[in-house]
Amino acid sequence: MNVFAQIQNLCEERGIKIRQLEQQSGIGNGVIAKWKKSSPQVDSLSKVAKYFNVSLDYLAERTDVKNFDNYSEQAENEVQELEVLVKSLLNELGKQNLTFNNKPISTDMAEIVKNMLISNLEVWTLMNQQKSGRIRKGTMTSK
Repeated sequence: MNVFAQIQNLCEERGIKIRQLEQQSGIGNGVIAKWKKSSPQVDSLSKVAKYFNVSLDYLAERTDVKNFDNYSEQAENEVQELEVLVKSLLNELGKQNLTFNNKPISTDMAEIVKNMLISNLEVWTLMNQQKSGRIRKGTMTSK
């Protein structure tokens, strides 16, 4: 699929014609049809994204997530999955006789890996909170 096909699908979902979209979003007549073979201008594509309340990434098929609210929800789920994975790894680090590539890991190295995992988890959590609007940019501080 391409940008034109993605927009065509959105129009079908909304029950409108492409010509109506062009008129209602302030794009010239016939402009979107040209996108079958050529790349759209960013400002015109932005108008379409705004009209449908979707991201530019969605229109360009870089993501299946239509809008920011869904993106935030997906990111939060991913952070929760990472949290479970990191906690599992941290639990394994607490055990004796750990190896990596069949070589023993020293207690000091295990502690370093543990601290890195905890730090990364905190950063992912804060980034997710910032993306979802729960904290403002520039205020990322640890708990």
